[in-house]
Amino acid sequence: MTFAPALPAPVGSTGWQARLALDFACRDGRTELVRQQHQGPLLVQRVFHPEPAGTAHAYLLHPPGGMVAGDVLAVRAALAAGSRALITTPAAGKTYRRGEGGPVHLDQRLEVADGAALELLPQESILYDGAALVAGQQVRLAGNAAYIGWEMISFGRPASGERFTHGSLRQHWHIEREGLPLWIERLHLEPEAMDATWGLDGQPCLGTFVACPAPADADVIARSVLPDLPTLGVTQIGEVLIARYLGPDMHQLKALFLQLWQALRPHITGVPAIPPRVWAT
Repeated sequence: MTFAPALPAPVGSTGWQARLALDFACRDGRTELVRQQHQGPLLVQRVFHPEPAGTAHAYLLHPPGGMVAGDVLAVRAALAAGSRALITTPAAGKTYRRGEGGPVHLDQRLEVADGAALELLPQESILYDGAALVAGQQVRLAGNAAYIGWEMISFGRPASGERFTHGSLRQHWHIEREGLPLWIERLHLEPEAMDATWGLDGQPCLGTFVACPAPADADVIARSVLPDLPTLGVTQIGEVLIARYLGPDMHQLKALFLQLWQALRPHITGVPAIPPRVWAT
């Protein structure tokens, strides 16, 4: 298992250049972080094992507490055959107002070997008014590898009355198995999309949940545990299940995705859902 090459820093970037590479492997019945390389303020301080299956729970730490104009964060994770890892964050991520340094860049590249299972489940991301974020996630699955991931984004800070009136989000998802694409999506949102009926229709919270390989009835399972809400939709494309949330409440979004994860995880990874301890703090 090898890492994809790191992306070069964007030309003219003046912010933090943070890079993190993680290797996970199964040792004596549980998954261990066997290699970590980091540059700049991004690291995993400790791996926890709260599950009988030996899944490694790793918390991505970003000591600055938020991203500012020109910051570049690159994460590479590789799981060896038979390993299991759940990667999350200890708190909400923040992207502050864009300045002279240009947009924030977040690049995630994940490689999952045959028989391994990776879950990338960060806590919510808050885009402050005026923030500009370019985020990409590439997932390469081998054999029958499993993957569950989500993104939960708050545009502005609704609880504080802050709306997202200027700034932008560019988001790219790419999931493939044995070199064949399973799901590719590009999203580009500018302020005019915030209130437009063809865009976010005035809703500040956007969530995307992805899981594969999903059983043939995964959408039925998902709908059986989720309430019938106009803010929530579920779609299955082949082996990929996708759930969307577009609504006013981040607490509701988090609760719905947690409920969906708890229902689907046993079918996707073969083990029951045990939430990371940090989610309860």
